[in-house]
Amino acid sequence: LHGDTIALAHHTRSVVLTPVAIEVQKGVAPTDRDAVFVGFRTPSTLIFRYIVAYGDLSQDLDYTAPDALALNTGGSIFNAGTFIPASLTLPVPGQLPAWPTGMVSSLGVNNAIALNSNIPVITSVATPTKPDGIYGQGELIEIKLTFSLPVTVVGAPVLLLATGQNVASAPVVRVESGNTVLVAQYVVNAGDFSLDLTYVDATSFILNAGDSVLRQSTTSTMPVNMTLPPNGLPGSLFNLANIVIDTTPPYIMTVSSVLPNGVYTTGDILVFSMVFSRPVYVTGTPQFQLATGSIDLCPGWFVVRVPTDGNSNVFLFPEAVDWRWLSPGSHLVRLTLQLMGLIFVVIGYFVVIAGRTYTVASVSGYKVTMVEAYVGVAVNLGTNPMSPQLSIFTRGFQYAVYTSGSTTSTLQFSYQVQHGDTSLDLAAASDVLLPTSTSSILRLSTTPTTPANLAMPIAGSAGSLVVASQLVVNADPATVLSISSPTRSGVYVAGSIIAIAVQFTQPVVVVGPSAPGLLTNVGENRFAIYVSGSGTSTLVFQLTVAASDSAAAVAPLSRDAMRMPNVFTSIRRKSMNPLDSAVLTLPPSAMTLGATVLVVNPMAAVVSQLVMESPVWPISSLKTGDAVIIAVTFTEPVTVSGGSPVLDLTVGKPATYVSGSTTTKLLFQYIVQYGDQVPAFDVASPDAIRLNGATIVAVNGGASASVQLYSQLALLMSNTLPPPQPIPVDPSPFRVTGVQSWSVDGTYTVGDSLLLAVTFSDVVVATGAPQLALRTGNTLGDQVAAFHSADANVVYFVYVVQAGDATTQVVEASTSALQCSNDVGLNANPATDDAIAVSITDWSSQVVVCWNEAGKVQVRVFNNNPSMPLWTLLSGGLNVQTAANCKCSSSDTSQLVCAWEELAAAGGGATVVHVSAMTGTLSTPVWTLLSGSGLNADLTKSASHVAIASTNVGVVLAWQEVAASSSSTVLQVKFWNGNVGTPVWTAVDVSPLMSTPSNHQEAQIFYFNSRLTLVWTEVVTATRYKVRVAAWVTGATSYWTLLDGNGAGLNAATRLASKPTWAVCSAKLYIAWQDSDTLRVQVYNSVANTWAYIDGGGGLQTSSTGVGFASLACTLNGLMAAWQEIVVSSGVTLNRAVSYTAATNSWSSPTGIVMDNPLQSATSTGPALARSSQSMYIAWTERHAVNFKAQVHVALFTPDTNSWLSMTYSCLKRPGTGFAVPYALTLPGLFSQASLGDTAKLRLDTSPPVVLSITPLSPPGLYRGKDSVQSIALI
Repeated sequence: LHGDTIALAHHTRSVVLTPVAIEVQKGVAPTDRDAVFVGFRTPSTLIFRYIVAYGDLSQDLDYTAPDALALNTGGSIFNAGTFIPASLTLPVPGQLPAWPTGMVSSLGVNNAIALNSNIPVITSVATPTKPDGIYGQGELIEIKLTFSLPVTVVGAPVLLLATGQNVASAPVVRVESGNTVLVAQYVVNAGDFSLDLTYVDATSFILNAGDSVLRQSTTSTMPVNMTLPPNGLPGSLFNLANIVIDTTPPYIMTVSSVLPNGVYTTGDILVFSMVFSRPVYVTGTPQFQLATGSIDLCPGWFVVRVPTDGNSNVFLFPEAVDWRWLSPGSHLVRLTLQLMGLIFVVIGYFVVIAGRTYTVASVSGYKVTMVEAYVGVAVNLGTNPMSPQLSIFTRGFQYAVYTSGSTTSTLQFSYQVQHGDTSLDLAAASDVLLPTSTSSILRLSTTPTTPANLAMPIAGSAGSLVVASQLVVNADPATVLSISSPTRSGVYVAGSIIAIAVQFTQPVVVVGPSAPGLLTNVGENRFAIYVSGSGTSTLVFQLTVAASDSAAAVAPLSRDAMRMPNVFTSIRRKSMNPLDSAVLTLPPSAMTLGATVLVVNPMAAVVSQLVMESPVWPISSLKTGDAVIIAVTFTEPVTVSGGSPVLDLTVGKPATYVSGSTTTKLLFQYIVQYGDQVPAFDVASPDAIRLNGATIVAVNGGASASVQLYSQLALLMSNTLPPPQPIPVDPSPFRVTGVQSWSVDGTYTVGDSLLLAVTFSDVVVATGAPQLALRTGNTLGDQVAAFHSADANVVYFVYVVQAGDATTQVVEASTSALQCSNDVGLNANPATDDAIAVSITDWSSQVVVCWNEAGKVQVRVFNNNPSMPLWTLLSGGLNVQTAANCKCSSSDTSQLVCAWEELAAAGGGATVVHVSAMTGTLSTPVWTLLSGSGLNADLTKSASHVAIASTNVGVVLAWQEVAASSSSTVLQVKFWNGNVGTPVWTAVDVSPLMSTPSNHQEAQIFYFNSRLTLVWTEVVTATRYKVRVAAWVTGATSYWTLLDGNGAGLNAATRLASKPTWAVCSAKLYIAWQDSDTLRVQVYNSVANTWAYIDGGGGLQTSSTGVGFASLACTLNGLMAAWQEIVVSSGVTLNRAVSYTAATNSWSSPTGIVMDNPLQSATSTGPALARSSQSMYIAWTERHAVNFKAQVHVALFTPDTNSWLSMTYSCLKRPGTGFAVPYALTLPGLFSQASLGDTAKLRLDTSPPVVLSITPLSPPGLYRGKDSVQSIALI
């Protein structure tokens, strides 16, 4: 086919063997040519030569036919020696040797010679040895031109490159890859530039005079095609490489410190990072100057003599100054340092005298030899006071010397801080300097030649050292600032160890083989020896008191009390290479130990023994509520006065002194608290006894006793030989371990008694009326087994089988079947005083309950542990005058704040709002009043219904207050700034919400969508109250915005709405209120500013009598509501609760009756809900069945059983010697191991017997005998 360059071939077959056949194949038929005879190789071998011509093509060269050997005119070939013509017939072309043909074959069979006269072309131009990147002056770039066929090069053809204003020449330097690749070398020259290196055009590969590029052959004559692939097309340099040529010199971008910002001193080595715009190549040791300040090394003193001893290089320095740091032995003179893998040398110290810089060569005493000779006026102050006064200054700068980074873009320089250097913010003082002709910084390339721009960034500009780093250089020596003692004030005897702390102005290190000492006043040559603190600003010395020591107050003996034991030991200012000695002279203020008074009296009374006297051994552990008595025995009788000492224990709390004054034995008591846990109960440390304001002195003589406990004094158990193992404190809760029956397995009927036993983990005492609910199959529900007795760790219950009981197996009613009936609540005086107005809140994951009792505000906190429910009294009366109401909240700073109303101190009968913050601890509660004389807008007008909410800094209050100009009630709102020391209250103007002159009351305050929100009731008429909602919008102009339909209220227009409450759950606002005889709930759509009922249309209540006092709180998945209502059949007021799920818009059935005793009425202001530690709690008050006083109760909701578990019971407790601890009343799971269903098989059958049959037992017959006895079976 045309253009495919495949040669047309034919084959001729001998007629002797086969008929001649000609095969025509695809291709072209090149012109046949003649091979010319050139001579003989042997007498029988002729040699022909053929020179390949352009256009020749053959896959296997052969002659054309057997008759291809032809004679020229007049030519002949004879047998040698004859005139007999030789046969000119050649073997058939392509035919293999065969016997009939004489085993001969043609040229194509005997040789594999291919002919191809195609012209080589350039297929690609690339730079495979250079990665894509930016290259600068001097860089050698090899460009490879690949040909389609091997070539031969004569001379040095040139590739012309487009490099900006210049055209660069890249001569061919070698041929490789089988002569198919020509390598041209391009050396980047100054001024060259290209964003993507390429040749000028397709004709940019040129030949110089005498150059050639030919197709490789035996005799190369064919020129190659020199055309390059056009730029941008496949194979072009533009496409195959991304080489950027940029010969601009590198410049410094930033100089910064490798070390962190801070203060550095003599001996510290600072390493600087200098970042260039391009990688650079460094030779020699470039450097730059740092401004290190010029200071007088000896203010007020001058060079004494120069020349000295006739030598102008020798200066005599003033003797009043210690010049040893200049001596050749100092590390400053010549020092090889290694830091972060970098090694560099610091040589010499430089001083400036009379304006000339000198290099210190050596120091001998006060004679300092300089490298440079002095050339000024001779000085000899010793003989000529009029001689020039030459001050000795630092040079004012130091050099940062190059250390590493060559061939990268980041160089590192280092500088060692010298004596006298100073800078508040270290800055460069010069550009980069090249101190010798061999120093250079060049742009990195194969042959670097382009010098970098060595100008530093201008000081204060981006990239300069002062902007990038903040380094303070301060070479002032460390001095003693003060002396104190970590040892506690007290009396110390022989063997006591006293610690003395020396505080320096800067961190110091102790250098040398021995420990420095501090000479003290306790005896002759009595040193406290250094023990720790090197590397810090405080060194600690220890003094072990000897029997001969004595001091009314331990102190340093003199201002030079700090002594070195030898010349090899010193205290120096801390640095990487500490050089500057600290000034050890003590200031006058350091001649005492400050507020610490350490008395050394070897004759003082000391503690000789520690014994735990109660409880006595053997005991395995201490538990919550146990009282521990510890006896501290002294060597002689002592008197305790002026306070109450304490004894610190390993539980982290102290035992308190209780008795023993004027004897040798002092008794301390500790009651194990909830949460205490330690593997060994013991004294905490040798300093465990703290006087706490008291004194302990010897009865005889009145000398203060030593209360230090020596390390060998550990707490021993009383009455033990040998001592037992350490006593742990076990925090495990006290719990039920099992329920059993003491009645045998079987069937029981009406009137039978079942004796059941509940076993506890420890001794138990029962008070009140514990009871055990049982599943008996009775149609009236679960029945109660009554308390019978308690013995050791077992409580017994009796159940008398009732009519209607019927079950195959009696089991517990539930895991919460063990309950306390008719228990008292949290009241301070449950037998005599009513609790009212209970509220509940969360405080740092602890439940806090607040109420009013006998006119006093009571506050208690719960440990939130159902397994060991303990309540701690935080206040037995926050108020001064008679109080009412109480609300608490935890601020965002986790501070507990409570508010209430009480009678004004000024009298007049008005009640005022007060607020107090808890500023103490749980063990020592302290309250701080925040409200002064009261928060009322008018202290002569009564306030009530206070509400509280937390803010981001403090709390905000709302209340109702009688208006100044009428008898109507108005709302007041005030913010507290969160400052306990200086409380400031800021009022919010609520008047825009009260445009009508009616009563505004029962306010609740909270945050919704980050806005302060109010909900309250407004009295419209005697038969019409409405629920109002508004939010406070803050900004340049703050204002109230209505959320209740422009003041229309949330409730129906004909209803009496009161006592609103709220909850914000998952960004949704819920409001509930009492609406006449119903309990209504709505949810707010903040986008549409609309409200929707979610209470089913008729309210949540189950009774229409006595409905009220609603409370809302958020659960993990929705909302919970609680309220009071009256059971019509019994007249008892009960608490009820239901849960709401927003996803399904549904309410659960009431979660049981929230009462400890459902037969007694709930009282006061209804139940109050709060979530704490992800659990729901409820607080309320109810009447006690015996004393009829309103008791505060709290219960925990248990979702697993959908019931409420009381947290305020007290009928079953472990009788600790300190206080009794309630047991966890949860029973083993039904039918689980140790449950009643697992340990007993009690069947109840109370159905009446019926006659099934009457059968005579005598044999059949006629009986006539008088008075005969017959037996009849009645079944």
